[in-house]
Parts: sequence; C-alpha cells; structure tokens
Amino acid sequence: TTSSKPIIIISTREYSFLESRASSRLTAFKSWEIQPLSEDMQRDLVMLRIVDPEKVEDFQAQLKVVVHKAPEFSGNPFLLTHMIAVFQKYGHVPSNRGELYHLAV
Repeated sequence: TTSSKPIIIISTREYSFLESRASSRLTAFKSWEIQPLSEDMQRDLVMLRIVDPEKVEDFQAQLKVVVHKAPEFSGNPFLLTHMIAVFQKYGHVPSNRGELYHLAV
C-alpha cells in the first residue's frame, strides 16, 4: 500500500507564490501566513539557539541596533534564525538583509 504524504512548500517569497498560484501552477496548495514572533517568542528562540548567557546579551545588544533600522529582522522567524546562525559563526549581527544573505549562504 502507498500512503499519501502531504507536500509542504515553505517560502519567504509570498508575492512569487501568489503569482504562481494565480497562473494555476500551484492551485492544489493552501497558503498560510506565518505571523511575526512576539517578544517572548523572540527571546525564547535566541535562548534556545545561543546557550551562553554572555553571548545572548551580546547578540541582543547588537540586534537592538539593527532592529532600530529594520524592525522586521527580529519578528520574522526566518530572518531571526539566520541572524542567530550568522552571529554564532562570525560573532556579529549583520547590519542589513544583503549582508545577512551573503553571510548565511
């Protein structure tokens, strides 16, 4: 017997996905929007990924400066996860999306 497993596509490119759905390529898929992380959820994610309390403080201080210019960085689960990974690898929080993507790849 074969069981049918659901196929899930996760994308941060909402416009491209909606455009593809409109052209009938992805009409079988349902769409959900991931809501921004609350401040508590952001803190929990950071503490889950960075275990050293001193590094957590350093990350949060650097992130605060970046979020002042680009608030979507902290509330977006995709971006925040990549910010944490880049911080862990390079020791600093990228100052913009271009630098984030460059360092995350």
